[in-house]
Amino acid sequence: MPAKKSKPKSIVIIGTRGFRGRSILKQLETSSKYKNIIAIDYRKPRMTLKKTKFYKLDLTEALADATLADILKTENCDTLIHTAIPVTPPHNESQSHEVIAIGSYYIFNACHAAKVRKVVMASTTDTYGAYPNNPNFLTEDMATRGQRQSRYLKDIVDAENQAHKFQKKNPKSILTIIRPCTILGPTIQSYKTKYFSRPVIVTMLGFDPLIQFIHEDDVTGALMKAIDENHPGVFNLAGDGVIPLSKVIEISGKLNLKLTQIGFKSM
Repeated sequence: MPAKKSKPKSIVIIGTRGFRGRSILKQLETSSKYKNIIAIDYRKPRMTLKKTKFYKLDLTEALADATLADILKTENCDTLIHTAIPVTPPHNESQSHEVIAIGSYYIFNACHAAKVRKVVMASTTDTYGAYPNNPNFLTEDMATRGQRQSRYLKDIVDAENQAHKFQKKNPKSILTIIRPCTILGPTIQSYKTKYFSRPVIVTMLGFDPLIQFIHEDDVTGALMKAIDENHPGVFNLAGDGVIPLSKVIEISGKLNLKLTQIGFKSM
């Protein structure tokens, strides 16, 4: 009897409506290098899909992990890109928790069940937290403390912990976590870009934090590199050097309104 042919392995993207998932999907769609692409989200991507197969799945639904595992097995998933973490904190904290923390729990359960070879996860350097005793340059081996300051960051740290648990249970699998700093670019809309787009930018008197930025194309490039090559571990993404917040405001031509600390809660 002739040998049974196995289905070609595929690249699966979860979360294709946000900037990171959308940009990765566009790269995969427009390159002849990638043949089997699967997009998974609760709504279809806002772009024409020529060779990508789409599955509708809401990660907040019960048993979403079982459904996702079936999809990954059916499509013979080799590499999964997890970009279902929004770059801006959603207004509904409960829904945010379901999507980020519980959704990631489901994703990594499914990856374990389907024996996915590689998982690339898009996170953020905000997970380190904004503390006055932070060093000027944060390295990947430093503890994430953002969960103490924000429910949104707590959920992302929880999602990262789920990723590490997956890697421990599957030591042969490759896990890459990408943590970009503040992302800027023509298609980025986040609470940070909204802050810098205001004509008057409010700051605290006596505080002038150092900031790093990265262009959206560089974030996409790093994620594509993690897809094409094997780079296990956690990687911070940032441009060279730092710039004080006051200088950013000056370069932007905005008015810096400095308020006293009276009446404001300190961390």
